[in-house]
Amino acid sequence: MDSSNEQQPASSKPTNDILRLPFWSRRLLSNKNEDHQIAYSLQVKGATEGGIRWAIYSTILCGMSHLYWPFFRKQTLAFKAFLVSSATMSGMVIWADYYLLRHEKKIRRADDMMRRQARKGKTSFPLSPTNLGERGIIATETELDKWKQEQLASIKNQTKPPIMKE
Repeated sequence: MDSSNEQQPASSKPTNDILRLPFWSRRLLSNKNEDHQIAYSLQVKGATEGGIRWAIYSTILCGMSHLYWPFFRKQTLAFKAFLVSSATMSGMVIWADYYLLRHEKKIRRADDMMRRQARKGKTSFPLSPTNLGERGIIATETELDKWKQEQLASIKNQTKPPIMKE
């Protein structure tokens, strides 16, 4: 049996040569314009989703009220449209705010993790410079910005080990 003609099946497990970055490292690479664009697109998505949901719910509720409640049946079409559009606008505002608050919470959590990492003495980057806690520096915003730039430079300088072919 000639093993040179047989091909080894590709392993489905990820290799260990992939550079693993911490959760908060994405914040090192982002800037304010990018953050604003992400927040805006999330608000648009939330407003669209909320508007559609609440429009459907309010239309169904108006239809059910029209069928089963004689007082509501006597109301004008303009008033019923006003109720549906008011519910739609409320849904848009509520869901856009929900998406924005969720995004802000995620950003705040990542920033807190990054600040905690800067104050701590340990780092998850093998080639990174020492952290502020090891240097005896108070973690002010200015020092944190300098630390972020050092971490970013450290990430850019890291190279993946070459993949060995068999």
